[in-house]
Amino acid sequence: MPESQRLDEFDRFNHTRELFARNYTALRAGLERLTGPEAISYQEVVNRWKLEFLLHEVTRQLHNFVASANTLVDHSRRIYRKLYQPVGALGEYEEQVRTQFGEDPVVQFMHCLRNMCLHFRLPSIGTTTSWQLADQATGAGNLTIRVELVKDDLGAFSEWNAAAKTYLTSQSERIDLQGTVDEYFRRVMAFHSWMQKKQMELHRADAEAVAAAKQAVLPRISGQIAQIVESSVALIEREGAGDLKSVLAIALGPEEQMNLDLSFLDEGEWAEKALEIVGPRLRLGTDLMDRIRRVSRSTR
Repeated sequence: MPESQRLDEFDRFNHTRELFARNYTALRAGLERLTGPEAISYQEVVNRWKLEFLLHEVTRQLHNFVASANTLVDHSRRIYRKLYQPVGALGEYEEQVRTQFGEDPVVQFMHCLRNMCLHFRLPSIGTTTSWQLADQATGAGNLTIRVELVKDDLGAFSEWNAAAKTYLTSQSERIDLQGTVDEYFRRVMAFHSWMQKKQMELHRADAEAVAAAKQAVLPRISGQIAQIVESSVALIEREGAGDLKSVLAIALGPEEQMNLDLSFLDEGEWAEKALEIVGPRLRLGTDLMDRIRRVSRSTR
């Protein structure tokens, strides 16, 4: 079905969005480890190796993050040109890209940083520790640790565009990496939240058509699937062992199975929840469902 093919494209693009978000989460966790309460111990001579190791990890995570950001840009452009532009849909896309990304200094800085990481070399990353007196009487103060890019080091890369140069000019000699990454991520996700909402509206009819087609097919094949389930259960009863999950998964969709697995249920609970979905769908009947429950108890 062309509707199913369009939904597949939409799902693949959602995977790209998820990749970008997960790389941000990993980078953010690495930055927080370098700036959290335990980070002060990394300044001790005996622990300097830990600091170096974590800085290398953040550099790796930064590389993955900026690379996935560019992947998202390219995939976004491709799906627009393939699915939406030919039919005059999502007409605001190019204007949104131009106004939100085209000349934005933070966005263009991060895109150029991606080019530096992938085509030139990785940037140098370091930390700065500062302490500010908060209470003169007690001597209490606030300790701050920042992970930073060094502007002089970035200057070794010659291919910063005009907007990126504007951003660099506005920054001090040491650039707060965490703040820059957070600001860039907010901008990108704001755009893609808008785009995803529009896509869901555009693909609603596709989803309804595919769901209707599945419902039309199911009555013709449910009897065959029920026979497979019954034969598999009989084999488990006869041999005393078997994979009950594989039996019931025959009639579960990938998302349904994932939701059951992520519930961390034991096998009996998993089978019971699966039967609530599978039983009515395949019209398994009370006797067969009781046999499945007995098999589940015997194989636990």
